Amino acid sequence: MLPQLFARRYLFSSQSRSVVNLISGLSVAAVAMPVAAMIILLSVFNGFESLVKSMYSAFDADLTVSPRQGQTFVQRDLDTAALARIPGVGALSFTLEQSALLEHGGRQATATIRGVDDAYGAVFQLGDAVSAGEWRVRLGDLERLVVGQSMAWMLGIR
Repeated sequence: MLPQLFARRYLFSSQSRSVVNLISGLSVAAVAMPVAAMIILLSVFNGFESLVKSMYSAFDADLTVSPRQGQTFVQRDLDTAALARIPGVGALSFTLEQSALLEHGGRQATATIRGVDDAYGAVFQLGDAVSAGEWRVRLGDLERLVVGQSMAWMLGIR
């Protein structure tokens, strides 16, 4: 209570405008401005975080099963029927991911290549995410490649 009384006395003194009032006002402004800027900045970043999560959550699985050692495991070693019987599991899909260097027309870019099976479209609703062409894993007997917009731009793919 006593510090508040002193602060009110020196900040809002109507008798005189002394150096103490000036220094007190400048000190309050020097603390208030960076705090306000930090609050605004953190609010903006919080908005960006929710935007990025909403954009990329369509590409991330709710549950991922990975091998303890190495990068791959044999699919027949996994009891997929037991996984499919878990309440709330709507579909299963197998993927294989690897970092790679892509080159097209003299341009290079690093990317994460994800090989997917036919059930991938049932797990992730990607039809709305495709802006040019269509989402299909296979075209007859041929496997297809789906390239993201930014990767297509970096490599000059039309």
